[in-house]
Amino acid sequence: MSRLLSSFRKYDGAELHAKIPAENWGVTKDDLVTLKRRVWRAVRKGEIVPTDRDQFDPKDSVFGPAIYTINEQYIKPVTAKA
Repeated sequence: MSRLLSSFRKYDGAELHAKIPAENWGVTKDDLVTLKRRVWRAVRKGEIVPTDRDQFDPKDSVFGPAIYTINEQYIKPVTAKA
């Protein structure tokens, strides 16, 4: 995970919110494709694992972890270290 975290650029969130108009805040299709690729990489490496609430099959690339699992095991840790 540390290598993954080092691949993210760090920005000052407050500064960005001040500079970028609200109509430009959003998620693009490319953002979602990138997230999917990073999530599956984390699944393959065992960084995102099935839980009692989400018993996804790590070998199934069609139906993967629920967004709750992705949020708890991937997005929150990455955000906390940013």
